[in-house]
Amino acid sequence: MSSFCLVSAAMIMIIVVRINAQPAATSNNDISAHQIQINKNKLEKQLKHHSDLIDDYFPTKEEEELLNKYRIEYPYPEDYIISMLVNPCGANGTHGGKYRSIALGYDCCMNQFGRGEYGFLKYDNGSVMTDIEVFEKRLLSSHDEVLHNIIAADEAGNEIPFEHSRRADDHTIIDEECRGLRDPYSYCLENRLKAIKSPYNPSCWDHNQTVDAMLRCYTPTGTRRSHCMQLSYAQNAFFSLCGSEFANDMHCGTYIEIHRENGSPYDAEGTVLAETRITTEYANGMYTTTIDLTYKNNDRQLLCNYQETKIREGSMVRVINDSPMCCCPSKYNRNTRKGSFFCPIKARTEDGPFADSHDILQEQLELDATRPTSPKCPSQDEKEDTIVCSMRFGEHEDFDIEVLELLSGSVKLTHTTRCENVKKSEDGFYSSKHLHGNYSSTCPLGETFESCTQASPSDTCYGSDVSFTFRGRIGKVMTVPEDNLLQGRYGVSFNDGRTVYYFSKHHLQIQIPPSNYELWFVQRNRFEKVLQKRKGFSVIWPLCTFDLINDRYFPFAQLSSNGEALDSIHG
Repeated sequence: MSSFCLVSAAMIMIIVVRINAQPAATSNNDISAHQIQINKNKLEKQLKHHSDLIDDYFPTKEEEELLNKYRIEYPYPEDYIISMLVNPCGANGTHGGKYRSIALGYDCCMNQFGRGEYGFLKYDNGSVMTDIEVFEKRLLSSHDEVLHNIIAADEAGNEIPFEHSRRADDHTIIDEECRGLRDPYSYCLENRLKAIKSPYNPSCWDHNQTVDAMLRCYTPTGTRRSHCMQLSYAQNAFFSLCGSEFANDMHCGTYIEIHRENGSPYDAEGTVLAETRITTEYANGMYTTTIDLTYKNNDRQLLCNYQETKIREGSMVRVINDSPMCCCPSKYNRNTRKGSFFCPIKARTEDGPFADSHDILQEQLELDATRPTSPKCPSQDEKEDTIVCSMRFGEHEDFDIEVLELLSGSVKLTHTTRCENVKKSEDGFYSSKHLHGNYSSTCPLGETFESCTQASPSDTCYGSDVSFTFRGRIGKVMTVPEDNLLQGRYGVSFNDGRTVYYFSKHHLQIQIPPSNYELWFVQRNRFEKVLQKRKGFSVIWPLCTFDLINDRYFPFAQLSSNGEALDSIHG
């Protein structure tokens, strides 16, 4: 018995020794792996600080934040075209009422032609406008407006002739109140007859004004999903897709995103409220997919009929007609090469306060290609607008004209410089060597307009002086007054934030977007998001839930446990 125990003990000791001997090799491997990791960390640290690699492969915190911003690069029509349709088969909230059962198949817009048609009103304040006036005023009609009151157009604003329209003819019913065309109501067609829009729509049609986030939708394969809508897209070029190790990378590929135009007090405009990924390499006509109508992927919160009435940072505002008007030096004349002009100059936009940044290489190349030989802007900061005057040498300076004649053969040489600031004369009026008139006060529009004066009480400028005003212009609020800062004025940009001008609140009117949401067609890569198309759509139901704490509406409808939208909650 004792010998058995001794043998067993020996065997156990041998086993223990062997077991304890094994980690020696493992320990060496651990040491080697640890040393390899140390060397990798050192190498990565060196690479991160290498001047050739830091910008492309190791973005800083600021650059990572930039990844969440968007660079706008709308394709030119001659290159390729992107199209999007909302609820192309009428499967979600088409405004039909008792006709809601009239719906096309859920695959009605797969690999076939599709186009939306939109109406611009033919009348304004009861009076009929000419076709030219219609397209100048751009009064978008409601979705159920009758045909005799609108001019049909595509999403680019091009008129669609009646014989090319896909819209069904209006229905007519008896109405004893109607006495003739638009008499006494706009829907009246003739004596005792009124028109109503047909409930029938063609396939691959755009229902972007009547989305109901409470409804379900169908995928093109017939799967029913909750709180979603169909959307169709097309592009006559290949879609940017990602594969291999980037197949599931959310920073790679082509996406359609939902955003709130101008954002809200709760979200910036760039905040993604919902998204869907494009997985087709190309589309033969329109291709249909679905997108959630939940708020930030929260099943208990839905997109809603959201509206704002208060001016805040990010709001779009119109400058009203009683805002200041200024008088500036006479406008540049290309024949004489004399006069004033705004800088910077940018192709496809207006100049000065309305020219946005040259923020992509393509715009820089276009700037060089389209830059006029005359006049030229002097060097200036990107975050600056200036008024520049072009004049002949010797016109306002003490140049020797005879020397100039010897050098050039004429005295028509011109040069550009910032226009002289106005000064107050002994008689109490303001003027400068570039202005013809004398005025009672300086221009109140900011530093850019220090070479201008405020117009007379009748908005008159004298001589060849040219008037300037922001009246009627639409801009984005960048700053709001707080604790009486900025003298109670709102900072408004007309060039997406490059420069800012300040206005009193009574000079601004909030602009309500025609649609409460937008679809963004976006290409993503490791370093940026490229916005290629925006399309508005309106959620008409449910109404938003009221935030009792902040005394305003949430940008979503909160659902109760039984799926009903709540009127209000304590934030």
